[in-house]
Amino acid sequence: MSKRTVTVIRRLDNLQDKLDKLAEKASPRELGQALKFAAEPVVESAKSRVSVRTKELRNDIHSRLMQANTAGVTVVVGTKHFYGRFLETGTRRMAARPWLRPALDENQDEVVRRFRGEIRRLVLQVARG
Repeated sequence: MSKRTVTVIRRLDNLQDKLDKLAEKASPRELGQALKFAAEPVVESAKSRVSVRTKELRNDIHSRLMQANTAGVTVVVGTKHFYGRFLETGTRRMAARPWLRPALDENQDEVVRRFRGEIRRLVLQVARG
């Protein structure tokens, strides 16, 4: 084998090692945490938008990692209070007062930017070491 061929093989081996490390580092759990971090602007915006008589609903709005496995990663923004849904969609006796969907719409670009940044951080972390 030529010196050049050996160098290329070593570089490919090194690349494969780094890709393996990235797969370990970017586990579904790590990706879930990155997505949860990315969802924080939606949480904050939803808290500022929700129309409530008490602070109970506002204080309970949060993001939660629902699924993090090889099938996918799911993060949900919401609340445990059932009446949050009624405010969002309305009822036959009450007009809708959306708070969650507008928060998502308003922050969609920021969520993508933050998630992309977290993925970039994971890739650089693996590439460096």
